[in-house]
Amino acid sequence: MITKSIVPDGDHPAYLNDIIIAECILSRPDIKFPVESLQTLINQAEQLHQEENSYYMALILLICEFTFCNVLLIITATLKCKCKITELESIIPSDSNIDYNNIFSFYDDCIEECANIRLQHYDAKSVSSSLLKLSKGLKTSEESRFIFLNNPEAFESLLISLRNVDESILQASCNLTYNLVNNDKYAQFVFMNRGGLPILCNSIRDENQYIQMASLKILALFVSEFPDLTLSDENISVVRNVVELLSGLYSDGKVKEINIALKFLAQIAKSENVQNYFRESTNIFERLDELFENCVSKYLDSNMDHNITLLIDSVCLCLNNLLFCNKNNQDKFRSHRYVGNCLSLICSRDLLPVQTNIYVLDVLSNFVNTNANNQNVLGSSTVLSEMQEHLLTNKNADICNMSCVLLSHLTWNNIDNQKLFGTTEIIKILLDMIQNHSYNALLCLTNMVYQNEGNQNLVSLVGGIQVLYNSLHHLEDYAFEKMLVLCIDNAVTNNIKNCKDFIDCGGVEKLINYMTEDKDEEDEEEDELSNKAFSTLTHLKSQGLSKLLQIVEQLINETTNDPSQVSLLNKHLPVVNGMVYMDGSDDFDLKCDVFQMVLKLFNLNNELNFCDDESNISEYAAFILCNLTTSYGSGAKRLQEWARNNDVCFEVLTNLLVQHDEDPGDLETMICNILYNLCFGNEASMKMLTDRKNVLESISHYCTFQDEEFDRIESVKLFLLLYEENKTACERMIGSEKCISVLETILRANLSKLSTSKSEMLLRGGLLHQEMK
Repeated sequence: MITKSIVPDGDHPAYLNDIIIAECILSRPDIKFPVESLQTLINQAEQLHQEENSYYMALILLICEFTFCNVLLIITATLKCKCKITELESIIPSDSNIDYNNIFSFYDDCIEECANIRLQHYDAKSVSSSLLKLSKGLKTSEESRFIFLNNPEAFESLLISLRNVDESILQASCNLTYNLVNNDKYAQFVFMNRGGLPILCNSIRDENQYIQMASLKILALFVSEFPDLTLSDENISVVRNVVELLSGLYSDGKVKEINIALKFLAQIAKSENVQNYFRESTNIFERLDELFENCVSKYLDSNMDHNITLLIDSVCLCLNNLLFCNKNNQDKFRSHRYVGNCLSLICSRDLLPVQTNIYVLDVLSNFVNTNANNQNVLGSSTVLSEMQEHLLTNKNADICNMSCVLLSHLTWNNIDNQKLFGTTEIIKILLDMIQNHSYNALLCLTNMVYQNEGNQNLVSLVGGIQVLYNSLHHLEDYAFEKMLVLCIDNAVTNNIKNCKDFIDCGGVEKLINYMTEDKDEEDEEEDELSNKAFSTLTHLKSQGLSKLLQIVEQLINETTNDPSQVSLLNKHLPVVNGMVYMDGSDDFDLKCDVFQMVLKLFNLNNELNFCDDESNISEYAAFILCNLTTSYGSGAKRLQEWARNNDVCFEVLTNLLVQHDEDPGDLETMICNILYNLCFGNEASMKMLTDRKNVLESISHYCTFQDEEFDRIESVKLFLLLYEENKTACERMIGSEKCISVLETILRANLSKLSTSKSEMLLRGGLLHQEMK
């Protein structure tokens, strides 16, 4: 099918007929041509270009550049202003299935009928007859549509006819329009681009019901083909016309026509300006409410009338799009009879078709979605009973899943509904569905246990933690896994027993796998899953950190025996660091365990003599120790005191500090931060540093090291602290001139207000002391 025209705008020459036919044939790649004739034809085209005009040449060059099919046929057709069918047939393969007689015939008809419409515009019968003939011709082939669309007079005649006030002409032009645009994207684009939609909107306002429905049918086709299509503010009032049309159609029992109108409303209701129009209009919701009430009453009385079921489905589709994430419409919905009618249908579940059941549940889900007032409206024992029955007795998976969606919206951030719907029976059903990979059941349980200790305990009571853990294995559905990890997170948060149950299942190991397995750096889903796993791990609190330390201790032992395991150990250490950073407990014993592990890591790195490109053990250990020594609480203070009195700790830190003297980085920054925290307010700790010349030299070097990638503020803080508290020892070790030089560098760097003011003060004192000497 051709997707764009290559016919020029403006006045058209007499040979337009042949060019359009050529374009039509170009759209048929099944026609072949003898390649050896191509050069001869190009020569002919160049000669023609010199003799007549440039359009032929443009057409032929376009064909030669973009296609290697039908070239002989097309050039032959375009070179002769009055190409005869017999001449075309002589070069068309015998197996071609194109009816060229029909193509020529329709083009002639198109010219003739358009002329008649123009000349006989006062004769409604004659104009209608021409429109009818063109409408029938469009059905003969795809080429016929293309010829019509690229005949400016033909398309203009159609648009003029659509504006005509005569009913017979309007009916005929609506039929022609439908045949033109039905199942043809190109025709739809052309119709919209030439201003056809506003004309259709105006036709819907006609008093003739046939014209109303014919126009609406075409408009519905457009909104279904183009989901993002919106009505302009000038044409939006057509929505009211369609709603008002519903009442008359229902009285006449025209179910098919009502469905067309409702589907149009359902699709167009997705746009924001239409939703606002519904909200601001006084009677649109009332009309839909009245229609829905009549349909539900008739359905319940007639015992499964198929036509009425179709209407209920269409009303529900329309309501769903109006309610979706629109609080104003949700509130308006609450003030009518919709909720009661939806519940009446759900209560008749044995009679209700599956699809209708799903539509009604979806309406209620959108009604309560993030709307606390509406959640409370449905928070009743009646709804609870129906939801349990839906989940317990219904064997249809789709209905059960949609019931879960409704329950998840009902319980989202709603303590009362969490308590009401959080029964042992429902939680058991949800867990069974989760084992069968039901995402909606998982979503529902996630909302039920969120910050709700009672429902968390129910999950534990029925063995739910083990079920959730088992569901973590061997899944390739990232969306399901992410929601599953979030569900576990909600189930264990602030619940000691659930934390223990999950850890005993092997949950910590599984969460670590999500965080440490090799990932595609550009895969956002993997990254989200890793982040959710870490969040869950932090909510296991001290129990989770204790288990993590056991795993790392084992890896340290394995790496000691087999250094090739260092890469696996490296993957675990950022997790430990994150856990230590997030740990808000005041457990001194646990912090001591972390401290001992850090010392083992430092020793391991020294014993195996890893290079920087092989391992980041020392750097990770320094980060962990930094987070340990900067935490708050009595346990953290006791740990700091313990670390200050630990000679091994200072020995390891100072040795690391001087190792990379020439090329400092994050490790040295972290060590300076740790030493600052340990030395602040503690003379003994400061003396351990000021008595070591190589340590002071390294610190002073870091203070003056200029590199954009190196943050020297921590080394500056440490040096200023040591010099301020024990200036004599510093000058004795590295010399007063060196100390003054470092202070001057710090002053010029202007790293922070505190460092600048303190260095300036100490520099004055140092220079004065030097002058006195």
